[in-house]
Amino acid sequence: MEINNQINNNTKNYSFKRYTKAINTCLQSIGDTSYLNSVLYILANIRHFASYFLNPKNDNFIQQRLQEQRPLLYTFQRLLFHLYPFPETDKKEIYKPNALFQLLGNMNAVYKSFQKRNPNDLLCYLLNNLHNEMNTAGNNQKLEGNIYDRQNIIKIGSKNFQKNNNSIISNTLDWFEIKECLCNKCMNTSYEFQNYSTLSLDIKSAYNKKNNNNEIKESITIYDSLVHYCSPKQKNLYCKNCKQSLGSLITTKIFSTSCYLFFLIDRGNDFDNSNELININLLINDKIDLSGFIENQISPKKFELIGIISIYLEQKKYVSFCLSPVDKKWYFYNDENIKLIEINEVLKQHNDSKEMIPCTLLYKTIDNIPI
Repeated sequence: MEINNQINNNTKNYSFKRYTKAINTCLQSIGDTSYLNSVLYILANIRHFASYFLNPKNDNFIQQRLQEQRPLLYTFQRLLFHLYPFPETDKKEIYKPNALFQLLGNMNAVYKSFQKRNPNDLLCYLLNNLHNEMNTAGNNQKLEGNIYDRQNIIKIGSKNFQKNNNSIISNTLDWFEIKECLCNKCMNTSYEFQNYSTLSLDIKSAYNKKNNNNEIKESITIYDSLVHYCSPKQKNLYCKNCKQSLGSLITTKIFSTSCYLFFLIDRGNDFDNSNELININLLINDKIDLSGFIENQISPKKFELIGIISIYLEQKKYVSFCLSPVDKKWYFYNDENIKLIEINEVLKQHNDSKEMIPCTLLYKTIDNIPI
């Protein structure tokens, strides 16, 4: 079964060769909103995401969506025009993303205040709403598959996805998983096939599992976290065969990935409170091979690191590190302060010290697939 990883027809490839500089505009913090800027920087450095908004061929579609009162697309386009001005100038601009911040507050009361928020929550919220506004399919008519037939539920699930999803978000970020649910009573196995734009890692449970009997506590890796993610777990679920809510053994398997892969790392709710911060050392690899975790043989499996959102303990704020699509160099983004940095220094700051604690990782495929 083949998952479509192509960009939708409304998105044309946009060349960054017209630019000589990386992001030429700094984002100013609005109150304690470093979480917002860190998310905007990492999204703006995703080549396919940025090119969608910068490509003039998409202007009419975005204007049409604005007239339909779907303003998030338009607001993001204005933001990207500031971050990638053309023609370029040598003058650095400091841009305050007031329009986006006010729009977010109108959409969700959580973002009305200037308080610090979790960037991963905001990232998921933005991706979901941007997808909804730009989705050109979405007829909401879903086929029902046989939940006890694994191949059938994969086939029906992929058809539903292709029929109901067509946006730059779904076509470049979405990955797929299969949940196998074994009922402890009737011993029937049912299946669910789901797509998501981000993958959440429970590093606390993965750390405890790896270091259960170790006297010397070891750091964990993405591979350790994925082993835990895919390991069987007991949960109470409703069994359609037994017609009861019973204990089931749930096994999660990754079926396929897409061009980009977001890993979200749960660090707790408030890193100002040392009791809340989950400060477990997750070693970051600049390249990962997920061949041992992904079933679909034609799916991307090898990825390289292109973005990190981190907790900067010294300043008690969120910052980001990104590989620019313009000059292919790494930059450190700390609100309006931007500076060049080497990838080795990025890894050292996160793996060898407690100053930078990663909470979001972004990887891009290096497999030879058409994207």
